[in-house]
Amino acid sequence: MTRYATLDIGSNSVLLFIAEKEIDNNWHIILDQMAMPRLGEGVKTSGILKKAAMKRTLDVLGQFMQLIHQNQVDYIVAAGTMALRSAKNSREFLETVRAKYQLNIEILSGEEEARLAYLSAKKSVGSQTKKMAIFDIGGGSTEFFLGCDQQIIKQMSMNVGAIQITEKYFTQSPVANDLLTFVLQKIDEELGDLGSESTFDVLVGVGGTVTTMAAVRHQLQVYDPLIVNGTRLDRAEVLRQLELYRSKSIAERKMIPGLEPARADIILAGCAIASVLLRKLNVDQFIVSDFGLRHGLMIDRFGMEEIC
Repeated sequence: MTRYATLDIGSNSVLLFIAEKEIDNNWHIILDQMAMPRLGEGVKTSGILKKAAMKRTLDVLGQFMQLIHQNQVDYIVAAGTMALRSAKNSREFLETVRAKYQLNIEILSGEEEARLAYLSAKKSVGSQTKKMAIFDIGGGSTEFFLGCDQQIIKQMSMNVGAIQITEKYFTQSPVANDLLTFVLQKIDEELGDLGSESTFDVLVGVGGTVTTMAAVRHQLQVYDPLIVNGTRLDRAEVLRQLELYRSKSIAERKMIPGLEPARADIILAGCAIASVLLRKLNVDQFIVSDFGLRHGLMIDRFGMEEIC
């Protein structure tokens, strides 16, 4: 039996996924864990990774590397996304990780990140051939792409993310109605014209914003990927949650069932982006995928066929 690990190092979160391939080629999950050290904090305005953010992320990587060793993993792939792509001092962070943990982090292009996210989303909603649109709201950017069968037809990367919007506009809570209206308009402008991309069979949302929204929809006291994956969120539910987060302080948001306390400050921005996407694409609902980049890496690099 062989064990594999994938690490997704994003602007907001770091995710570790460990799976085992048995002799009969069946796979099963050993560990799926997340932490939110916010490596991309302030990158949008300063262009660099903050020392404190790098330290938080190094600490998380240290904990995850311990788990990798404890679980006797044979092969590891680690990938970085928007924060590491754009920060001027990302090389400093990469070299520190390499020296401290003997771990090489691959910086994914926007195109490769989209392809891997598409692979995982395709697995999560079924393998039937359909024209699929997928969006991924990250901390530093939002990805949107169209695919059919196993191929991406078109992709777009938009420079608007949950951390960025929060840092720029939502510095106090609760948020006034007129400010939210203003921010929704700004998000609309940043996302640009998506009208020509509206011919698809199914819309799928991936990433921490939409999985959190699904957990809030189900009022989960303990996160359950089996419940979250495949949840359909319609426009009315998205707008209900938008008002829920707008009207509460961060301390009050932390009490909402299903909402991870560490995401309480940025969930309003993420939900706002989702609401604008639905309107611009002229659709009434989307399907939530609990699968993400870490699964796409496992599928692509190690040949994982079924995520069980």
